[in-house]
Amino acid sequence: MGDDCLARQADEIEALSAIYGDEWCAVDEESRIFCIRISDNTDSPNWTLSLQIHLPEDYPLQAPPMFQINAPWLRGAERAHLEDRLSEIYCENLGEDLIYLWVEAIREHLQNKAGHSSGGDHSETQSKAPVQSTEDDDGDDGFDLALLEGEVLSSLRAMDIKSEQEYECPQIRHGDTLTDRRSTFQPHVAPVFFKEQADEIEALSAIYGDEWCAVDEESRIFCIRISDNTDSPNWTLSLQIHLPEDYPLQAPPMFQINAPWLRGAERAHLEDRLSEIYCENLGEDLIYLWVEAIREHLQNKAGHSSGGDHSETQSKAPVQSTEDDDGDDGFDLALLEGEVLSSLRAMDIKSEQEYECPQIRHGDTLTDRRSTFQPHVAPVFFKEQVKLVLDKLMENKKIANATHNMLAYRIVQHDKGGPRVFQGCDDDGETHAGSRMLHLMQIVNAENVMVVVSRWYGGIQLGPDRFKHINNCTRTILEQQGYLGQREEKKGPRSGKKGK
Repeated sequence: MGDDCLARQADEIEALSAIYGDEWCAVDEESRIFCIRISDNTDSPNWTLSLQIHLPEDYPLQAPPMFQINAPWLRGAERAHLEDRLSEIYCENLGEDLIYLWVEAIREHLQNKAGHSSGGDHSETQSKAPVQSTEDDDGDDGFDLALLEGEVLSSLRAMDIKSEQEYECPQIRHGDTLTDRRSTFQPHVAPVFFKEQADEIEALSAIYGDEWCAVDEESRIFCIRISDNTDSPNWTLSLQIHLPEDYPLQAPPMFQINAPWLRGAERAHLEDRLSEIYCENLGEDLIYLWVEAIREHLQNKAGHSSGGDHSETQSKAPVQSTEDDDGDDGFDLALLEGEVLSSLRAMDIKSEQEYECPQIRHGDTLTDRRSTFQPHVAPVFFKEQVKLVLDKLMENKKIANATHNMLAYRIVQHDKGGPRVFQGCDDDGETHAGSRMLHLMQIVNAENVMVVVSRWYGGIQLGPDRFKHINNCTRTILEQQGYLGQREEKKGPRSGKKGK
């Protein structure tokens, strides 16, 4: 009998899905919990509710579906009347499929309700009647409201909203469902800002275009690339900003200036200037003022210099780590096997034009205390491809603006004389980070592969945890792409040169 019931349930569910389309949805298909949205009028509904249904194993032959009607305006005698009507339909149709009959009975009730009303918009009536809890309330659930800090609005009705038309709905992300005794829970999250922050972010995005980017919108971390001259820049840096919840009224943004050439007294002078601007404009929007002050500094620097190309100067000065460096991070460079190039500048590359950039894959991000890490991986069989991969990654403005882009690569060429290993790493200012990545690649026998880990610093030092995150990112993406212990499968092609 159970198989017969389940077969009939499957047929009924398929029919209901075809009839009601998007109005019908599966809440938990494995537990046979479904939901349908019902209104009096599909084009311009006045009254709407949702019917949640759980099908027991012996439905329809021996038991009715369990149901829950959800509507903020449905209460008291009207709710009891509608629930009694569904019970009557069950008694009149024992052993038959019920859901379609129930849905149409509810629709008829809504249409009658709309006919007896003024026919206007009842959204205000619906929103003012509170939804009743499905649980018994004993008046004491153990939560102390005094634990909440600051002023708290207890409902959207208490919110003073004059107009929503000026704002765009932010991206909403949906979490996994959790089911307990046929109740299903699902979280949804979206970044929301103080009106002042939202207005400022929208204005900055419009003013600076592609130079402005969101590193982590949910955590309110942004980055902007600033140069002395948009057409032919001599000096360029990136400013990373984290907006605390009480900015701009009570606190300044936290910032990090990323530039390989900005060091010592010059860095201190520029950071002091941003602090002065904050003190001169307490409670006001700051980011535009900061950006233009930095641009003015770069323009003055360009005017005092020879006016030539400073790219060489910029590339030779290392990026300073955002973490305190006590001179001993616990990593022994002697662990690295064979000859290792410590930077791309030490690589003897005659020409990259004959080689194609391999496909780059990007891993998932990892966030800890507002620092975000993301790995990138690409197959490399020739040293010329290493530079091509890095250049391609730097075309992405978000990656280019990262505080650090640590990398490691291992190229193993197998020939009659035995394997030849070409390997290297670059810490990009994060002491021994690249070396640790390369050591991991040696341990797992990863061959003919390059890994880059980007870090966007969030203003809080992580100490040794940062190396754990960098190594975890490296290992995870190597495992996902099949590079762990695959020595024999990673010999590569005989030539990576472009076809003639």
